[in-house]
Amino acid sequence: MEKETFNLQFHYSKFEIRNYETSEHITKGRKEVLTNFNVKSEMAFDLEKELFNVVLSVDCSYEDESGKSKEFCNFETFSEFQLKGTQDAIEKQDDGSFVFRSSTILAAFYGISFSTTRGALATKAVGTVLEEQLLPIIDPKEMVQQNLKFKLGKP
Repeated sequence: MEKETFNLQFHYSKFEIRNYETSEHITKGRKEVLTNFNVKSEMAFDLEKELFNVVLSVDCSYEDESGKSKEFCNFETFSEFQLKGTQDAIEKQDDGSFVFRSSTILAAFYGISFSTTRGALATKAVGTVLEEQLLPIIDPKEMVQQNLKFKLGKP
């Protein structure tokens, strides 16, 4: 079977920190140890404008002396990619939705968004306990669902 190729160009056009909230438990020097980063993501695509968006929401929690998990930080970021050549990169489905022909594209968008979010948190966290406990490095291919379907139209 011959491998299909296509030309898709993209530009990382926007990054925003939409929300950054912390509690009193985030001050540097506290004894609590960070135990969890909970990352949720949403991806949307506007075929008409050829815009791909990734929204990452991160909740940070620690375990107190009694072993109870307490949230002390949450933030949300928005990344936007301007694409060119998407008609060749997508495959329309019978139900009117479409999938990208390669999940590697989605993994690249997710990886760029996650890495930028990681750096933004590191910058915002200077002087706090998060300064020493960054978001982990991830394999974006493991984070993106294969054959993820998008509806035609606006996100």
